[in-house]
Amino acid sequence: EPWTGRLLVTTSDIATRFSPDDRFLAFHTIRQSAAGIWRVASGQECRTFYDLDDPKYKEPVSVDFHPDGRILASSGNPGVRLWDLQTARESGFLPIGLTWSALFHPADGSLVTSGIQGLHRWPMEIRPDTVHIGPPTALGTTKGLGRASLSANGRTIAVNVRGDHLLVLN
Repeated sequence: EPWTGRLLVTTSDIATRFSPDDRFLAFHTIRQSAAGIWRVASGQECRTFYDLDDPKYKEPVSVDFHPDGRILASSGNPGVRLWDLQTARESGFLPIGLTWSALFHPADGSLVTSGIQGLHRWPMEIRPDTVHIGPPTALGTTKGLGRASLSANGRTIAVNVRGDHLLVLN
């Protein structure tokens, strides 16, 4: 609890993003090659999205909730997976190679990706039975990017470039 310093839970997983309503916390774990969500109220894992026995699911390196709370994005190698939180099934896949960050824009729900292919913004349309994504718009020409962080209003992004410097775009 940041205001009192009281420890609420410990885990070997890496929790990286709260859902828009703060009821869920997305996590990823390197040792078990899994991504999932925790229900914050109980502190128990409520759903895991990666099948540990399926070799096509490489370890996720980041996770993010869509602003409407219906979709979770997990990035890693070989790209970005979109998960329907109601069905716990994969609803989309972008085979774009190693992707260090997949972040949803807070205002329009588009997906911002950062990785070996560079920095891109993907428009998204979520329908009841499908997710339509793309085509992407390149945000600059630099490839081989690392992790990215999007500001709360979505107007500024900071991106690690090859581990030796930071690129900030507005």
